Amino acid sequence: MNPLPSNRNHNVTEARFFRLVGVDNTADFYVAPGNIFTKTYDVNRKGYWTLFVEFPDERYAKSPRKIISRDSYSHWIMEVYYYPGKVGFSDWHKMHEDYS
Repeated sequence: MNPLPSNRNHNVTEARFFRLVGVDNTADFYVAPGNIFTKTYDVNRKGYWTLFVEFPDERYAKSPRKIISRDSYSHWIMEVYYYPGKVGFSDWHKMHEDYS
């Protein structure tokens, strides 16, 4: 089973791009506010996953790290929120079929 990390952008409008860095994987992407980015990754070992959000003027926000392995739960999600002057990240949590 390969992990399927997702990222939900609730209301971050100024982001230039998002970068998900994980076990031997990096994905650069843009996800509009209110949408979810999901991608399957080939993972051969347990390791940390971290989400970065880059803004204009070389500013960025970094999420807490989460250990995810190919043997753990198959689909994880982290939610991203914008607050005046900063970004908030939820913990990584299991994504269930009825979650949308």
